[in-house]
Amino acid sequence: MINLMKKVYRKIFKKKLFIFDLEKNYIAEIKNVSFNQLIAIDGIGFSGSSAVTDFLGEFDCNTTCGGVDLYENPERGLDNNYETDFFRDPYSVLDLEKICYNHVTRIGDQAIKDFIKTVELNYTRGPSLIFHNDIYLKSSKEFILNLVDFVTSIHGQPRYIVKSMTAKQYRSYAKDYILKILSSINSKTNLVMDNLISIEYPDCEIINDYFPDNTKLIYVWRDPRDIYAQARMTIHEDCAWVPEKPEVFIKWYTKAFPYYLNSKCENIMCVRFEDLVLNYDETAKQIFDFLNITDYENYHINKKKFFNPNISKNNIGLYKNYVDQTSIKYIYENLKDFCYE
Repeated sequence: MINLMKKVYRKIFKKKLFIFDLEKNYIAEIKNVSFNQLIAIDGIGFSGSSAVTDFLGEFDCNTTCGGVDLYENPERGLDNNYETDFFRDPYSVLDLEKICYNHVTRIGDQAIKDFIKTVELNYTRGPSLIFHNDIYLKSSKEFILNLVDFVTSIHGQPRYIVKSMTAKQYRSYAKDYILKILSSINSKTNLVMDNLISIEYPDCEIINDYFPDNTKLIYVWRDPRDIYAQARMTIHEDCAWVPEKPEVFIKWYTKAFPYYLNSKCENIMCVRFEDLVLNYDETAKQIFDFLNITDYENYHINKKKFFNPNISKNNIGLYKNYVDQTSIKYIYENLKDFCYE
């Protein structure tokens, strides 16, 4: 049986880097985690969330991953030109929790296969601080082995039979996996990650079950008229996430945004993009109060180097120059409470 399982795994992990021996105790040793606090930055579709990531990147006590626009902030480097989507995206960690409810069906088998493809894609897609390293590969393989009971072969194709487990058990495996990935980053006191927990309805339970202790989420929101106008005026793949029809855009905007604003989770803070730009000092203090960071002025060694509110003012009121003012007026009439006056 062991030999069959080896052959099956070798067919799935076609590249050498994914071949491993099931007879060995494949355990990824966790490095000492160097950060005291994990800070996730979130925002959906031109929300301005990268402004907060860039702002926090100016402080000597923070290590920031992702969120950078190389055209605006080339000094932050190529290693930051990505979003940390190993948790939030389809076929990633959160999505894989469905095996707890479909462990004896083809859904469980397909979920494991999809996850393997995601791991392979993350590793091979280019340089990053978290994906292109040995710890990511080893911990991913160990995570898979923790979930799989055994493997069969049907018509020469592998079929994964996952273990019967509760969501609590799965999240325990997943939290250990995430911690091992994060341990590969040589971080300062605070580790800041762009779009790590970018899901529609995050809560304290998800944050606590999946992520290290003392994890905080900062959600950035913005005038819906500017989001709509910038998406329409920008040639970028993210435009696909922002609906083109105004009536659909309104439904999209109100699907998740109000949830964040009304969340009672003490680990979630909402920051308005316009406030960070126009009320810089006051908003900065609110952010650091939320993060329980004192003497932050002493750490601000690159003040306004990555995020300059004077420059970002140009991104406020973009809707005024948008050609279709009928759509802008319609959005305002339906989302008046979210618009910045």
